[in-house]
Amino acid sequence: MRMSSPAFGLISGVFTSLSLFPHILTLCVLLMAGLPPRSVTSLIVFTIAARGLGEWLFWSHCQRRMDAEPKLKNWRSVINQSLLSHPNVIMGLAMILLDACMDAILVNTALKTSAPPIWIFLSLLGCQALAAPIQGALSDIFSQKNSLVFAMIMLMLAISAAAGMTVEGQTGEPSMYFILEFLGMSSFSADVQILIILCGKGLLANLAVISRAAIAEVIKVKTLEGSI
Repeated sequence: MRMSSPAFGLISGVFTSLSLFPHILTLCVLLMAGLPPRSVTSLIVFTIAARGLGEWLFWSHCQRRMDAEPKLKNWRSVINQSLLSHPNVIMGLAMILLDACMDAILVNTALKTSAPPIWIFLSLLGCQALAAPIQGALSDIFSQKNSLVFAMIMLMLAISAAAGMTVEGQTGEPSMYFILEFLGMSSFSADVQILIILCGKGLLANLAVISRAAIAEVIKVKTLEGSI
């Protein structure tokens, strides 16, 4: 085990939670007031904005942190040279994009059920906000690589379970239905199944949190080395 310094994973997780908090609070207020959102599109736009805020908070913090360390003063020139050619950075960017795409697929599947849209977004984003700092901190201790492998396994499990669901009278992939049986979810309604899947994804498969930290780690290490 090891702990990176600074703890980019923990920082990434904390800012992810902070960026999602206003969204979650708004959804909770609407839920308690019994006021449904005007449209699902507004929830999606709000979610994208929250994710963007998390990215801005994290990278703004990293910029101030690296500028404050004399040994990292030239980190901008390191990025300008060939950062995007580094395999860990390419992988990190791909994982961030994959995370967003998988969230979109799961939410799209959830919206085909009769589960209320507020509960769909609360399940996913609420669990992400709770788990992001923990999963980020664990990536600092056990390495981003090991944490990404675990998160990828959990993500594939969530997607496979969603593929085995039956929604709107359509039967899911028969080859994936055994996942639901293995998880003990086959007897639940589609609404309950998808909410459990969203919670599992949010709690255990925060690829973006770990990948963001991995990219920052590459910037720090390669700046100290003087080149990429």
